Amino acid sequence: MKVIKKFLVAGLLLPLIAFAQSYPSPTFNNLTVQGTFTATGKVGLGSLATQAANTAVANVTGSTASPTAVALPSCSATGNALGYTSGTGFTCFTGYAPLASPTFTGTTTVSNLTVNGTLTGAAIPGRLIGVQVFTAGGTYTPTAGTNSVIVEVQAASGGSGGVAATGAGQMGASPGAGSGAYAKVRYTSGFSGVAVTIGAVGAAGAAGGNGGNAAATTFGALISCPGGIGSNAGTAVSTGTTGLIAGATPTAAPTISGGTTLISLAGGGTPYSAQIGGAAIFTAGANSILGLGGVLQTGSVTTAAVSGSGYGAGASGAVNGASASAAVGKAGQPAIVIVYEFS
Repeated sequence: MKVIKKFLVAGLLLPLIAFAQSYPSPTFNNLTVQGTFTATGKVGLGSLATQAANTAVANVTGSTASPTAVALPSCSATGNALGYTSGTGFTCFTGYAPLASPTFTGTTTVSNLTVNGTLTGAAIPGRLIGVQVFTAGGTYTPTAGTNSVIVEVQAASGGSGGVAATGAGQMGASPGAGSGAYAKVRYTSGFSGVAVTIGAVGAAGAAGGNGGNAAATTFGALISCPGGIGSNAGTAVSTGTTGLIAGATPTAAPTISGGTTLISLAGGGTPYSAQIGGAAIFTAGANSILGLGGVLQTGSVTTAAVSGSGYGAGASGAVNGASASAAVGKAGQPAIVIVYEFS
């Protein structure tokens, strides 16, 4: 009887002893784990259950939970990007521009933009998109996409006077001519189709005659800049006396309607020409914003008048030494209108 009891105990303990052992590669059919299952090796991809197409095994609940098969949205079109929102899951974002040569539409806000190449696009406000220059009359037609303009108007300069003939022991000098007025104005409206008028330069003084005044230069009814004033003719003066000839007077200031005035300057005048002790001085033309007046003439030797340079600058006067024929002056420098166009 004792022997039978021992066999029964051994039979009951044998399965327990068997399951307490380690088996390197056991095979189970339909294994159900009641407690915790720990995989000390790798669970290969082929051992996972198959899932529907375009799904991911994940926990997207935002809290601790068992993973589930989460559907992935279709996100393969140009400009799409797959995104993830915590607690919600995967989302397809649309409307993204590629990093290479992106094209943006609508309103785009960019902080600290650095452009290494060329930035293009008519919608970028304040960008310089064109420059139109008028040296002859015409009509201003804005370039497509122009929303504002900055207009520069430089009027022509006057002509310098000539000098009377001189006898022995005489000399003479004429003053320089005045420069044209200048204006620089910004407009955001009312500039399309404006007529541009380029005023004529002041004529050169004939032999022994006064220089002519220049005509006004205008940008429609918006800007009008008076032309420069011509200078008086020089007279013959004995070298033992002092002679003074009044220079050109300044012009009136520009007339401006509307817009934002950036610069408004009257045309410059010139000082007296003088013959002192047998030498002539102070015969230079007036400078302009866009030009330099004719150079100063000095001395007692017959010297021709010198034209200004650039736009709107006055010519210098002439100098006659002793026993010289009557001399002529020089004509003024031309006017110009420049329109800078901005998007």
